[in-house]
Amino acid sequence: MQLCKEFRANGYSVDKTRTFLQFLKYYIRFDKSDFFSKFDSEIQTVDQNKDTPMGIIELVKQHIVDEARQEGLEQGLEQGLEQGLTKGELLKARKVAMHILKKHPEWSDEEIAEVVEMPVSFILQVRQELLQGN
Repeated sequence: MQLCKEFRANGYSVDKTRTFLQFLKYYIRFDKSDFFSKFDSEIQTVDQNKDTPMGIIELVKQHIVDEARQEGLEQGLEQGLEQGLTKGELLKARKVAMHILKKHPEWSDEEIAEVVEMPVSFILQVRQELLQGN
């Protein structure tokens, strides 16, 4: 099939070529059913990894799966960045709390917690680490 050869010659993958041919298969109205069958068999030769050509339902499902996969990757990246920022914020809060505890040991845990914008339990934990020499 000439169209398939052109696609492949221009660097399109077999999957992209197959997807385009599937689109054409359901977009073009064939006057005779034998043209549809012949076109269908040509598509089968493009995709030798499958027993039957991908129908419109399978094509839509594949598209949905691909979109979901991309969305999942983006969401995972976003969550990873948020977790990285959270870890960074915790490290910075710990460092500031340590600095205040060393410079102003007379400050109460509540005062330090207010400045660092962390719970008092966090300050108690940092104080404990400082006393243990960490």
